[in-house]
Amino acid sequence: MNRETLKSIILVILIAFSLVLTVALWSYQPASETLEEGGSTADNKLEGLGTEEDLSDLLIPELVVYHENDGHFTFPEPNGKTSFNDQFKKWSLSNFDTTPGEIDLNTIEKGVEVIFPTSLPLKVIKDLFTVNNNVILDNFNKNFERVFLVQNEERSSSTYELWFVQAGSQGDEVTLKASVNASAGDRALKAFEDRNDLTEIVRLADEMPAVDAANIGANHIYLPKDDISVPQVVLQTTAVPVTPLQNDLFPSPSSTIFYEAGEGIKRTKTNDRRLDQKKDDRLMEFLFLTTKSINESGMTEYDLLTKSVQDINSHLGWTNEFRIESLSTGLDELKYRMYFNEFPVMEDEATEGFAQISMTYEDSDIQSYDRPLIKFVRTPYETDSMAELQSVDDVINQIQNSNTYDFNSIKNIGIRYTLEEQTNNLAYNLIPEWYIETESESWAPLFKEEPMPNGDAAP
Repeated sequence: MNRETLKSIILVILIAFSLVLTVALWSYQPASETLEEGGSTADNKLEGLGTEEDLSDLLIPELVVYHENDGHFTFPEPNGKTSFNDQFKKWSLSNFDTTPGEIDLNTIEKGVEVIFPTSLPLKVIKDLFTVNNNVILDNFNKNFERVFLVQNEERSSSTYELWFVQAGSQGDEVTLKASVNASAGDRALKAFEDRNDLTEIVRLADEMPAVDAANIGANHIYLPKDDISVPQVVLQTTAVPVTPLQNDLFPSPSSTIFYEAGEGIKRTKTNDRRLDQKKDDRLMEFLFLTTKSINESGMTEYDLLTKSVQDINSHLGWTNEFRIESLSTGLDELKYRMYFNEFPVMEDEATEGFAQISMTYEDSDIQSYDRPLIKFVRTPYETDSMAELQSVDDVINQIQNSNTYDFNSIKNIGIRYTLEEQTNNLAYNLIPEWYIETESESWAPLFKEEPMPNGDAAP
């Protein structure tokens, strides 16, 4: 075979190979598969992993405080508050006063203060209590973040009132008053009769006499008077399958493709929706890609709450105990926080997103939906060790000696768990720590050092 013939054969082979590559490129879809390959479109619920919840189950008070003269008391976590909350939700309300006027809360000699983790629309009252007249609440657009149970001095000693209170720039505002029957009020106060069953707490404003705390959050921040120990817990995880979520969030599975998007991201996508699995399939981020032409959705805070609960219930998405943390109609967004042992669970940099569900809405439709793809469970072979936290005096000194905090910007201080991944990636630690919330920064650890287990407090 001469050289020219060999060149011709090689040229023909190269041309044929080039045509094959061209056809392959024209017909290429990146590692795609339809959702039906991951499961039936009817498989849209996290059966055995998640639950449905009522709105009232997600609006749990973060603190219940009993006031008597200058003393303040609460239940030790978690059983006392849970029992009181069950009783709380059975109260029947009547005689609504939508223009209660100004009330000086500092004059209350005896009463119960119920504090919620965020400001809530008054319309949720019909989900929390038995209400005789829903029409009043449907047409009343105000909020509350705390509720006071007090005796009605103007009528009789056996009559009680609920005051729904919202903090404002000029101080506290009572946005609504309602009557509670005598038997409910008597039972509520009776729960606080035995001091041996209660924990004494102090008001932050009273512990900082040098600070003008007339209209700041310190008036409503309570800290345990005595030293406190909290269990340090080890958790394992169970994987939450993404297929039911895909089938629930994508209306046309046959037009959906799945591919690797780089940096460990597994992507499910259509023309207008995208779902990413991140952090080794432990975190999901869903986004509706097409922004509506009109940004104002017209959704109220109550609409956001009820719609989000309905949407998560549709796939049994409550895989751990979650409660409302924040709610904003300005951004049409809300966030639910995971709880354990009645304490909120926060994340560090490595576990960011593992203990919260966040959603945004546009035109009553989900615009974004971020959630964990893992369910946390107790390790059967681990025993909890006790971590002794810094004392109230340590907390006060940390605030006063720090250049970080403006007293007028402090919104809250409390004990929370930090979710920390173990180095072997097989389990997670729940580390109890003091956290602080300010006007300029969301919840962050107050002390940089972690509390030490087995009774050794961090310096």
